[in-house]
Amino acid sequence: MVVLGFLLNKYALLDLTRPLNGMPQDYPKLLPRFTGEDDISTQRYIETFCAFAKNLNVEHLDVVLRLFVQSVDGEGRKWFKSLLNASITTWEEMENSFIQKWGEKMDHGYILIEFNAMKKNIMKMF
Repeated sequence: MVVLGFLLNKYALLDLTRPLNGMPQDYPKLLPRFTGEDDISTQRYIETFCAFAKNLNVEHLDVVLRLFVQSVDGEGRKWFKSLLNASITTWEEMENSFIQKWGEKMDHGYILIEFNAMKKNIMKMF
């Protein structure tokens, strides 16, 4: 019963159906990680996570959501724990909440290219 309490507390922010479906074997070794402190964009991370779930043939929403929760560490975990209980019921809600919190981080090279293009346009005006 201690394990059940631990699981309910761990996923209390998700509104999951009962009974829960089984998790894929050996998923922790392959699970991508998001900490909120690296340069990976939110869209890139979501694509990586979705490819991971697809490769493991994950079909059940409760499994996808639980895997996603386990994939966030550090600041990402703090963000997840700050959500209201049972506030996430669909993948779309999870994805939107994640993007809303972490924004669209662009890589530094792209930002530099955009800055230089704007600078050239301004210089042409004078």
